[in-house]
Amino acid sequence: MMTKDEIMKGVPSYNMFINSTKEPYTVVTIGNISREETKKQLVDNLPKDSKFFGTHWNSSQIFSEYQKLEEYLNSSNNTNIIHLSDYLATLSGVKIIDLLSINYGISNFELFTELLKDGEIEREGLFICQIKLRLDYPDALKKEELIEVISRIILDARYLILSIHNLEIFMVNLDTPDCREKYLESYII
Repeated sequence: MMTKDEIMKGVPSYNMFINSTKEPYTVVTIGNISREETKKQLVDNLPKDSKFFGTHWNSSQIFSEYQKLEEYLNSSNNTNIIHLSDYLATLSGVKIIDLLSINYGISNFELFTELLKDGEIEREGLFICQIKLRLDYPDALKKEELIEVISRIILDARYLILSIHNLEIFMVNLDTPDCREKYLESYII
């Protein structure tokens, strides 16, 4: 049997986002994007006045709280954590995030509950239009938890899951009018 490191080694991170607008983007990335071509495609395909936040190669803001966020992505049982909603709320003046890309293997699937309608992110007054998440390879117990949480996302009907590939999930906000008009309207008949 292969280990999770053997499975993930060499698995490319794909450039998943919908660029259907000429308006500036607000992009939040957590974790490093390892492929240079993916970095270049992301920056080159977005309008020049797009804003980048996060913990990565092209960050206009690096947060000292990142270590606490990383611990939350791994486990909800740790007391030294910062929730994703709190982390995103530190982006002053940002109410709509066009793309949230987490390129760090998430093993705390409770994070998904923050994305649901009336979840912590919405209570902070934030909306995320597109989300790309990389998951940590789940063991048998975590697989059941992952299936349950993805079912909740589908039933919640806020996000439309467009891709699940190599432990990466790409979702688009179908519920928020600004997001739907910006990224899905041209695809909906």
